[in-house]
Amino acid sequence: MWGEYIVDSRSNLQNYEEFYDCLSNEEKSQLRKLTKEFVDYFKPVALERIGGELDNDKRHQNLIKFCAKAFANTELALRSGYKFYFTEPLIEFCSAHEGSSCFDILLFNESTRSAIIIECKTSIPSSAKSTMRSIEKSIKHVQSKLDYLSGIIGIQIDSETIEYALCVYDKDSNKIIESLKGQSNRGREFSYDPERVKLWIYRPMSKIMQLHLSHIHNNPELTKMLLAGFDEKGSKSRFELPYSYSSHHYTIIQLAIIGDCYRKNLLDRFIDDPKIIKINEISTTLERNLSLGMLPERKRELINEKVEYLIKYGEKYKLIEKLNENEIRLICVGNKIDLVSKNIKDKFYKNWVEEKSNEMGKEKALKEYKRRAGIKQFSDFPEFGKI
Repeated sequence: MWGEYIVDSRSNLQNYEEFYDCLSNEEKSQLRKLTKEFVDYFKPVALERIGGELDNDKRHQNLIKFCAKAFANTELALRSGYKFYFTEPLIEFCSAHEGSSCFDILLFNESTRSAIIIECKTSIPSSAKSTMRSIEKSIKHVQSKLDYLSGIIGIQIDSETIEYALCVYDKDSNKIIESLKGQSNRGREFSYDPERVKLWIYRPMSKIMQLHLSHIHNNPELTKMLLAGFDEKGSKSRFELPYSYSSHHYTIIQLAIIGDCYRKNLLDRFIDDPKIIKINEISTTLERNLSLGMLPERKRELINEKVEYLIKYGEKYKLIEKLNENEIRLICVGNKIDLVSKNIKDKFYKNWVEEKSNEMGKEKALKEYKRRAGIKQFSDFPEFGKI
């Protein structure tokens, strides 16, 4: 019966499987039925969640690419003196410390030894305070590593002229401004320094980036050009920055392993099975496409770590099979790259949704089962849809 477990040791079991094993056959049947109903309910929830994650990942990368290309062999770069150097400065330290975060882009002006470090955000919560506190924490991390960064660049960064920028979509700009105003009004009691960060706003309809009207950079020419707005049209650089080191694993699997490595295998008539991909080819692809500022040997270490994560992630969702220490194989049907890409996508979504809906469904079912424990008969409960 529903209420029997309250008087025995099962009431303290929080793990679904442990709890399930302690039930009678009748109780197991009741819990299974409840679990199935909740799992089915959470499937569309999970689908929306992964779709949102990947969409945010894509939009985030678009912001990074937009800012980087604007300072790569452009009039903006020439007149301001600032050039794009690399993405994700200090990622080699951030990845090693849980909870730490890194900026997305480093720009540098060699003549003045001035740096601008940019953070890109695709969404801001209704209260932007948490976002600004996180940036404040990242700023302190950068300041503690300025000598290290200077060594990577080869020129000592002027600690007095370094600036920080937050790049957001137009829809979120007012949240940031209101938060900055609120902190300024609090005087010295603010939880973060509102003067540290300059706001760059991406206008998706106009496809331009603008500096907020109330903000000024140290460099007058840069301020003037950013207020007028900049776009990618003047860029003569051919680099694309398709993904970053911290991009979603699925995104990198699609773009690097399928889009680059598998496509290359298809064009090689001496390869019998193009779905068998050499692991060192994946590493080479990442090394070519990731713009990381660090010593070459550290970059190779980080890329090898990333490749291991990608393979494990692919195995987890049955996209990749590791054949040996040197090769993997794509688990999919078809040979044409569009068909392979779609098959991998469909399989990933299906397996990811199944995993997450099972997790959420079991958690909710266990709580609901315990909540209903005082009722004597399962039939006394309303149908699932009437809860």
